[in-house]
Amino acid sequence: MYFTKHEVTGLLNKLVESFHNAEMILETIPASLVKQSENQNLIKKQYYIEAQFHWGIKNGKNLEKINDKINYLEDWHYFDYHKDRWKSISWFSLIPLFKQIR
Repeated sequence: MYFTKHEVTGLLNKLVESFHNAEMILETIPASLVKQSENQNLIKKQYYIEAQFHWGIKNGKNLEKINDKINYLEDWHYFDYHKDRWKSISWFSLIPLFKQIR
């Protein structure tokens, strides 16, 4: 998110080489949100901080293209778990379902 594609690639390559057979969880955002953030300055407006999104990925499976030792397992969303905690924004958990229907 906050790193460039080059920085993410370098970091993932170092992690892959340093931690054999390890599993990791990565938080990513879609590339479309990077574009939207550039146009609307979402972070500054919402959180009042100077930060930028520089990199996003459409699908977690694309991480395998960074290093052939990366084996993608699955994508999941925060809203997939503990739906009782999300209260008024719990409807966000339905967004992937809507994308599949289209």
